[in-house]
Parts: sequence; C-alpha cells; structure tokens
Amino acid sequence: FSKMMFSYDVLITLSAPGTAPIGQASTGISTFNRVWTLLGAPCVNLPCGVGPNGLPLGIQVIGALGEDSDAIEGFLAMPNRAIARAFKVRDWEAFFL
Repeated sequence: FSKMMFSYDVLITLSAPGTAPIGQASTGISTFNRVWTLLGAPCVNLPCGVGPNGLPLGIQVIGALGEDSDAIEGFLAMPNRAIARAFKVRDWEAFFL
C-alpha cells in the first residue's frame, strides 16, 4: 500500500456498495472500509448523493499511512462537479444532499 501511495496523493472509492440501510438496526455494509481500517490508513467519508430509496450514497478519500492531512486536503479540494462527473450524474445539483 505504501509503495502504491507513493505515486498518488489520495485514493477515491465508494464508501459502501450501496445506499445507507433503512432504519437504525445497522450502519450498513462495511466491506469497502475494512481494508483501510486494517491498514490504519486515514479516510474521510463524504455523503455525496442519494440513491433510488432516498438514502445517502457516499465516497471516501483515502490518504497514505500517516498522511491524515492529505486525506483531509483531498476531501476539501474536491468540487461537487468533479464528484458528479465521476458518478456520471447529469443533474449534479439534484444529486447532492
């Protein structure tokens, strides 16, 4: 991971394989977060839209080990339009919460 991150400031991935779950029985599927947690990599999760059920979708910005500030700066530098383009959203204003 450290060798790969030498070439990148941050990685951007989906936060989960779908929307947040309905109700409060679960926080959702953590599959996409586990690897970063196990590695100890800094992550910033960002709700960035809603799914067909009206619940949030998200992305996560992952920094290199020990580079928490890179993950935060990557998150802050990401304009809404860039996120919408990544998700191929045409009506980006309606896409964001």
